[in-house]
Amino acid sequence: MRRCGFFFDVFGLSLPEYLNCKLFKDFESPEDCVGFEQVREIMIAHTNPKCEGFQCDHNRCIPDDYVCDGHLDCMDQMDEANCEKCAKDEIYCGREKCISSKHICDGIGDCPYGQDERNCIRLSERNGDFGKGVLEVYHISSHEWSPACVKNWDRAISPMTVCSMLGYNSVNATNVITQKTHRPLLTSVNISDNVWKMYAKERSNLIQELSSCQPDEDYPIAELTCSNYECGKVRKVKDKTSTRIVGGFQVSPGSWPFLAAILGGPERIFYCAGVLISDQWILTASHCIGNHTVIDLDDWTIQLGVTRRNSFTYSGQKIKVKAVIPHPLYNVGVAHDNDIALFQLSTRVAFHEHLLPVCLPPTNMKQLKAESLCMVIVNEVQVPVIRRQQCEEWLENYTVSDGMICAGYEDGGKDACQVNQVIT
Repeated sequence: MRRCGFFFDVFGLSLPEYLNCKLFKDFESPEDCVGFEQVREIMIAHTNPKCEGFQCDHNRCIPDDYVCDGHLDCMDQMDEANCEKCAKDEIYCGREKCISSKHICDGIGDCPYGQDERNCIRLSERNGDFGKGVLEVYHISSHEWSPACVKNWDRAISPMTVCSMLGYNSVNATNVITQKTHRPLLTSVNISDNVWKMYAKERSNLIQELSSCQPDEDYPIAELTCSNYECGKVRKVKDKTSTRIVGGFQVSPGSWPFLAAILGGPERIFYCAGVLISDQWILTASHCIGNHTVIDLDDWTIQLGVTRRNSFTYSGQKIKVKAVIPHPLYNVGVAHDNDIALFQLSTRVAFHEHLLPVCLPPTNMKQLKAESLCMVIVNEVQVPVIRRQQCEEWLENYTVSDGMICAGYEDGGKDACQVNQVIT
């Protein structure tokens, strides 16, 4: 009960009466039960887990096959350091390419996957459904963020280009002031429809331009508001076919940046998945919530920025839950009908390469067309949507309602697991 009570509550389970602690007299205290010593040992071990793979960032453990594969999983970069194919002071970034730290955020793409030039600029206040704040640039030499230098703002540096680099399709407002004295230099409002001159200097690049001022200068900085975030962006990297996924491929790092892992209980065990639909909301299934009325919200943790099943990137975020909203008609009348729910996060998240929202369908969309291909993103396998009548013929003893989607193949071959079954 100490370790699994959360899951008993979620799935409406209970220990059989013959396992009631009061029936056993092994310990004087009624709070102690059979297996108490073992449970205590496990809980102690959980606070100081033994790493069976590769340990980095002091207390993180990743599988051995994630080491020297060209993808950074550790903040200290040790998983891609000391690789045989690279020099001592270099890290491996894939396809036989090695770089030193000075190549990170220098405006020149050196790595085959472009990871050395990602997340090099941000807005100081918010980087979610809309972006707002002072434009900042990352300096690898000091490992710090500082206000970007915008001496050529609105002439050579386009605000629309900057918003686009941050993932937004519109510019709402921009204001240029001096960093120290805050003297206004340029203000533009409601400029989303304007045509801006794109950055095209041959002697430099945008990141270098934004880093070109000296810290002691009273140089111009930009306050910016961006909106209309581009949803559903995925980065595809062709990997080897997986033998564990029927007809599919193993998900490569960062391929599905809107995937959320739902962790339950004090040990934060992964048991369900969801998708990020905005900077504060997760869409999931109602069966993952179960009997939420008897559960303390603190028992739920949402892990975002999931890059691979066994490895959460250092840039991911673990966030607690503020509210749970199941579909009011879930499981009413028809088993598993309206199997959909929402988690509201306790704090808003900041979007980045491995953490982006998925696109929602338009409000006037009534149903998916038959033969449309859908992706099971956890295991990256495509399955076609099938007509409800066909689904009912395949599932003779199962009621398929309007609140369900059927997808798969009659003869199997592609699925979300090793068992050939229709996905509903």
